[in-house]
Amino acid sequence: MKNLPIRRSFFFDRALSFAIKGKMDFRVLECGISKFIDVGGYRKRYMDYDIGQGYHLCNYLKVHIKNRVASGEYVPVNKDNNKIDPLCQFLNSDVIESYSGKSVWTIDINNCYWKTAYNIGVMNEDTYNVGMRKNREWKSGRVASIGSLGSVVRESVYEGGEMVGGIKIYRKPFNVVRLDVLDYVHSVCMDIISGMGSDFIMYLTDCFFVSSAGKEKVIADLERWGYECKESEIKITRVDISKTALVEWIKVGVEPVKIKYKRFNEREFLKNNI
Repeated sequence: MKNLPIRRSFFFDRALSFAIKGKMDFRVLECGISKFIDVGGYRKRYMDYDIGQGYHLCNYLKVHIKNRVASGEYVPVNKDNNKIDPLCQFLNSDVIESYSGKSVWTIDINNCYWKTAYNIGVMNEDTYNVGMRKNREWKSGRVASIGSLGSVVRESVYEGGEMVGGIKIYRKPFNVVRLDVLDYVHSVCMDIISGMGSDFIMYLTDCFFVSSAGKEKVIADLERWGYECKESEIKITRVDISKTALVEWIKVGVEPVKIKYKRFNEREFLKNNI
């Protein structure tokens, strides 16, 4: 089946209208920024906007993992393709207010998910190195390639130009592999923050926010787990604790000043776990 990229959703809307008016039998798939129309074994792909560098790794990794799972070189730990994702952002709500107006440190894991996929055997060394050929330029593509393993797909089937059976929503088959990566990262994070108490402030995807006293511990622990990282100093400028918590911060010594923020819901509050 051919894949033909066509820019702008306008063309998708026009093609869909044409197929409906023509009372055709076809299938529509929507996944991320891409939409597909299948007619008679021929697939057209429509995209809302141009993708960046490194996104070719999405298809490259899928083929690699498919072959690796089929050969038994990697056996997914997760079996439930629809399992809820583990927490990848959480807040130590017991201490966050005490850090308002203070400088703290962020410890960011380099290439976290790509490196994790290699560490747990999802990909081999050759595939890992292919993804790292352009470290900075392909960063978004590496992240997207892991996420795309479990992309949400919306599928609708048309017969004679009319939708039948409603819209079916499901995850792609290798979401279990993506979950393996997420679960591993989560277990690493929980191991590192265990026992840190008030020195741990919050965690966002692949970045620890810690006190000056906790910085060296996190760096040493990440090295023990086989990761490299980078650090930077920030100042927490605002904290608003309620049912939904808001934390704002700026980077220290960086101009122009840019405020960043994160909102946490109750599920993401950590209490009595560290």
